[in-house]
Amino acid sequence: MGVFVLASCVALSVTGQASFLLIDPFNPSANAISADGSVVAGSSLGQCWRWTAATGVQYVIPSPRAGIVSDMSADGTVIVGRGAPSSDACGGAFIWSVATDQVTLCDLPGGQRDCTANGISADGTIVVGHGFGDTGIQAVKWVNGGPAQPIGVGVISYAHGISADGSTIVGQRGSPASAFVVGPGGGPNAGPNSLAKAASSDGSVIVGTASSQAFRWSQVDGLQLLGDLPGGSVSSQAMDVTGDGSVVVGFGSTDEGSRAFIWDAEKGIRSLRDALTQEYGLRLDCIQLVTAQSISADGSTISGVALNVSGVPVGFIARLWGVQLPGAPTRPCPGDANNDRQINAADLSVMLAEFGLPCDAGRWADFNNDGQVDGADLSVLLSRFGGAC
Repeated sequence: MGVFVLASCVALSVTGQASFLLIDPFNPSANAISADGSVVAGSSLGQCWRWTAATGVQYVIPSPRAGIVSDMSADGTVIVGRGAPSSDACGGAFIWSVATDQVTLCDLPGGQRDCTANGISADGTIVVGHGFGDTGIQAVKWVNGGPAQPIGVGVISYAHGISADGSTIVGQRGSPASAFVVGPGGGPNAGPNSLAKAASSDGSVIVGTASSQAFRWSQVDGLQLLGDLPGGSVSSQAMDVTGDGSVVVGFGSTDEGSRAFIWDAEKGIRSLRDALTQEYGLRLDCIQLVTAQSISADGSTISGVALNVSGVPVGFIARLWGVQLPGAPTRPCPGDANNDRQINAADLSVMLAEFGLPCDAGRWADFNNDGQVDGADLSVLLSRFGGAC
């Protein structure tokens, strides 16, 4: 098993709780997260990796069977995804565990022998995805590593996720696609060009995309279109939801391209980067958050894809509360550009040197985390001038 040492960290906090980590530069997608946020997994150049604070990044599936990580069990010990297709009856979908290493999941009889695993129940016993059979592609499930079983929603169907308790499977079917939910609590009538992506722990809340917008559905609230981020065309997608269904993450469209969002009933949809910097006090300097792929069931941790200061896609982990991520120093207080715990002429000198520079050149005096060193930051410094941290 190969081990990759984290090459770069950006993790700054004013609260002593929130922290942030870039998995940089060889791991561009952090797709799956454990229930408590302590384990994250993703894919890098066709390699599948698993991260913990103790081990860092470990490549867990060797080539040529490596591929894309989709989901993991609640305790983070089981990972599912899609590898390279196989020439035998088993191809594409895989399940990997700390105890047993990799196991290939078999496709439906006949067809192209090429399947994908997209979701897994909390206990790791039920995996969902899609397979190719004699009648075409259709949503399937695998129970305890057994054969693929159609879930009964017809052909041209894909299962994207499953609730933690295993009771509810979500996905899309038909052409044009429409969202489906198989479970005791029912689901939304989201119409054409929709899909259901994820479910809360008991399946009572469903999230996905409909009418080019992220949606959240529950029996209590019905179908809610969550809107989009400012700028760009209206196009947002919900990717995951907390165990209690209260917080949704995904990505939306802006004038700068795709950007990660977070949503809750109180504050609505907003940029995840803005939430992390303005609500949680993180300093992200030149980092842009492109997509939020997953959120832990307890809501403590979010993972996804960011752009680092060079504009290169990298994985990220954001810890909103709880144990800080490794290598996460405390953020200097606003106005303290040189981190000497004093706000004085030395800090003003740093600011003047960085004033007007792009954020990758001028980062320490960007006190309001807007990617620029400008008059707004000068106002912060002057309002605290002569003070101490």
